[in-house]
Amino acid sequence: MWFDALVVPRGRQGKRKPSKRAPFLVRCLYVCMFLRLPVERFGYGPVLAVAGVVAAVLVAVRGAGVLVHVQELRRSGQHLTSRAILRLVMTMPQVALRSTPDAPGLVYRWRGHLRREGAEMRDLVHHRGGRVAVTVLYKDPERDPVSQVPPWCPGSFTVEVEGAVLTPNRSHPPLLGDPTTFWSTLVADAAAGHLVVLRGAGDVCVVARVGFPRGATFAIVMADSDWDLVRAAHPARRVAARGVTRGWARSP
Repeated sequence: MWFDALVVPRGRQGKRKPSKRAPFLVRCLYVCMFLRLPVERFGYGPVLAVAGVVAAVLVAVRGAGVLVHVQELRRSGQHLTSRAILRLVMTMPQVALRSTPDAPGLVYRWRGHLRREGAEMRDLVHHRGGRVAVTVLYKDPERDPVSQVPPWCPGSFTVEVEGAVLTPNRSHPPLLGDPTTFWSTLVADAAAGHLVVLRGAGDVCVVARVGFPRGATFAIVMADSDWDLVRAAHPARRVAARGVTRGWARSP
């Protein structure tokens, strides 16, 4: 939601030609040649300190990718043995930091993990009568049928739910049309059972209708328990009361 990552096992190149990599000893020689000038100028201590920091950052990034990968596999119901987890840690799969339509990045993936983990607390706060902000991801399927929960969504916004009232805020994207109309249509379609609902890895994806262009749909993704809160609420709209006052009222 936002920006989330793909852990790609080493050697998995897809249709791309495998790149020719130099042997390990040759690469070490290249590194030594590259560090020769900085060592002569600054000495071994500062250069080794900088190299150690860079190595620690790389290990931390790849370790975070492994952690998120393991969490997603467990959430989807797959069981990993201790040996399989150790193999992942030792091989340190490559991690993409930046998201693309086919490969969500690590930051997006990590934030998605936090979003799903926080769904239980939002559910608890909601049942206690508090107001919660639900994060919603959206993606234009571009007329392609949605067959699974999208691994990456370029857009996100939030909607507030308090009791049985759903209140859109300024983060609602203009692409989805009028916020009250959008949520009224979505809640009505959910109540009538007219929505395509896909589940996977703790998330729910629904194909929502939008007013313009005619017949267009968007894939809406949110946490499983967040979807329960949203579909049970009624969109609120601003109405003009008698006199000069204005307030919030529920949609019929």
